[in-house]
Amino acid sequence: MAGILERHDCKRFEITIFDYSDDDRSSIRQRIMRASEHFCLIKSLGPYESAQLIASKDIDILIDLKGYTKKTRSEILAFRPAPLQVNFLGYVGTLGADWVDYVIADKHVLPLSEQVNWVEKIIHMPDCYYPNDRSRPIPSAPTAEGRSAHGLPETGFVFVCFNNNYKITPELFGVWMQILTDIPDSVLWLYEGNQFVKANLRSEAKKNQINEERLIFAPHAPFSEHIDRYAYGDLFLDTTPYGAHTTACDALWAGLPVITLMGSSFASRVGASLLSNVGLTELVCYSAEEYRELAVKLARNPALLNNIKHTLRDTRMTSSLFDAAEFTKNFENLLENMMLTLGQNK
Repeated sequence: MAGILERHDCKRFEITIFDYSDDDRSSIRQRIMRASEHFCLIKSLGPYESAQLIASKDIDILIDLKGYTKKTRSEILAFRPAPLQVNFLGYVGTLGADWVDYVIADKHVLPLSEQVNWVEKIIHMPDCYYPNDRSRPIPSAPTAEGRSAHGLPETGFVFVCFNNNYKITPELFGVWMQILTDIPDSVLWLYEGNQFVKANLRSEAKKNQINEERLIFAPHAPFSEHIDRYAYGDLFLDTTPYGAHTTACDALWAGLPVITLMGSSFASRVGASLLSNVGLTELVCYSAEEYRELAVKLARNPALLNNIKHTLRDTRMTSSLFDAAEFTKNFENLLENMMLTLGQNK
C-alpha cells in the first residue's frame, strides 16, 4: 500500500492512518507515515475510544486493512465511526457485519455472482485488486556460489513455494511429490516458517518415496535478501485452496513464473488475478491433474519456460500489475463512486 498512499491525489483525498501495530521502525513504516497527512496511534486505546477518535476526525471512508486476522481491531467498525466502511486487502472473506458496506475486489477473485455469500457489496477494481508498485528491488542475477549458499544443488530444476506453511494441504503436497517423481533431478524449495516444518514435511516426503534431502528450506530473511532468492528458482508452485498473494507478486516481479490452481473461493483465485494482469493466463489451472501436468511440462521444456521468464522480465516495468500510479487513480475513482452512491441512497 505504501506506493499507493504516496501517489494519492492530495487535492481530492486527505489520508489519515489509524495505527495499532507495533513500531518496528522499518523503512516501509516510515514511507507510510510520510505518505499520509495524518498518522494517529491508537494501540493504547480500546475499541470505543478508537471509534470516538476516528469520528472526531470527520473521516468519510474508513478502510479496514486487517479483517479477522492476527491482532485485528475490526470491532472498531461496529461503532460506525465513519459513514462509509470498507473491507479491503487483509482478509479474503466477508466480515459478516452489516456495518461494513463494501468489499473491494476484482472480477477474477470475486465475481458478482458471489454476492449472495457476502454481506458487503462487492465492488470491482478494473484490473487486479492487489496493490503493488515498482519501488521494490530487482533480484540480482543468480550465481553458482549463490545456489550453494542457499543450500541448493549445483544443478537440477528448482520448484519454489515460499507461501506460509499452513497453506500446504496434504492433497497438494501429494501432487508436489508426484511432480518430484516425474522430474527426478528436481528439488522443492520451501519457506521454513517454524521449527516443526522441516522434520514434518521431510517425513511426509519419505512416505511418498521421495528423498527427504530434495526438500530445501529457506529461513526468514530481510526483504532485500528474500527477493534475491527468487532468482534461483525455476518455477513457483502456488498453494490451494489458500493461494499466494504477496509471495506470488514477488515471484512475478522477480521474473519467476507462477502456476496456480484456481478454486471456488476468493483465497484460491488471487493467483489467477495476478497472472491475468501480466498476460499469463495459460499458467492458470483448473484441476490438480492439469496443475501437475503443466509443472512437469514446463520443467521438461526449458525453452518454453525461458520464454515465459523473458516475458515477465520484459513487462516488469509496463505491466498493469505493478503500475501504482494507475492503480491509485482507479482506486480513488472507486472510492468516489462509493461516496456518490452513499449520497444517493440517503
